Amino acid sequence: MHALLQSGAEVSSGKIDRPFSVLYLRGWSRLLKQIQDFSPDVVHVQYTPTSLGLGLQMGLRRLQKLKIPVVLTIHEKPDFFIDRLPRILVKPYLLWEKKVYSLAAGLIVHTQDQYIDVRIRYDVPPAHLHVIPHYIQDTPAQGQTTALRLVSLGRIVPKKRLDLVIEAVAELCQTFPDLRLVVVGQAPDRYATYAENLKHLAEKLGVSSQVEWTGYVSEKNLPQVLSTHDLAVLPYLMATQSGAAFKVLSHNVPLLTNNLPAFEELLSKFSVGLSRPLHSAVQITQAVKEILAHPEWPAKWQTEIQRLKKEQSLDTIAQLHLKLYTSLCQNTSE
Repeated sequence: MHALLQSGAEVSSGKIDRPFSVLYLRGWSRLLKQIQDFSPDVVHVQYTPTSLGLGLQMGLRRLQKLKIPVVLTIHEKPDFFIDRLPRILVKPYLLWEKKVYSLAAGLIVHTQDQYIDVRIRYDVPPAHLHVIPHYIQDTPAQGQTTALRLVSLGRIVPKKRLDLVIEAVAELCQTFPDLRLVVVGQAPDRYATYAENLKHLAEKLGVSSQVEWTGYVSEKNLPQVLSTHDLAVLPYLMATQSGAAFKVLSHNVPLLTNNLPAFEELLSKFSVGLSRPLHSAVQITQAVKEILAHPEWPAKWQTEIQRLKKEQSLDTIAQLHLKLYTSLCQNTSE
């Protein structure tokens, strides 16, 4: 079986480049020609809510005529995107997105929460929608450090609320002066000013020396950066199932997350960290102190991380995708 994958941004490590971003740069006619030349059995698109316009619909219609099934993995709910749209455009956008989903041969989401959201919001038939969890890589454990080290991984955007993390670091440093926060990733161009304001906030709070900004880090160098961290702090405003969360878990770094349904679902199956309401710097500070007051938790989390790696390994999740691809190809040929 041949599957052509359209990859999105490498957001897990904060890279903004889109190595196969034909949807944005090369035009649909060129993309469709590439697909026809490759002659795949399935085209799998990593989809996030964007202003792609009518091109995506046109492309999906053309692939239908070619009898090439298209699978969309829906990575995010549209809320964060539509919040930035003029109110008059919200309903047309959701109708457009509903049409896009109806043209795909199959839809994949990572969590039951997202499954329910897509089913209700877009009236998607159950047979059209599939829950396949995010895979996790198995990265060997590295050395540790005596200092308390927190990490944030991925694109620097407002919905990840790094301002709250920096404010919490300023509070925590009064009790734990050796604490460090490492921010791995960079901001998209439209959020460059936001990223600069975060650095100014760290200066204003007197914790510039405690906050390290690495910028983009390649997959090759990521193990060295993440290996000595104690905790990934993810007070996200919204998330379906974060690729950044699975990336840090693959490097054996447990999670402190906002109590969003997607994170709650993960942590109810695998105790790989702590979920608490994280809507302020005070709440983040209290959660970190709670973790430090229970020194037995990290060992339990490491055991659970290893179980997660076994149950959601790349091979296991790949087999679930292959089973779906095979089913869709059979349906197309009938």
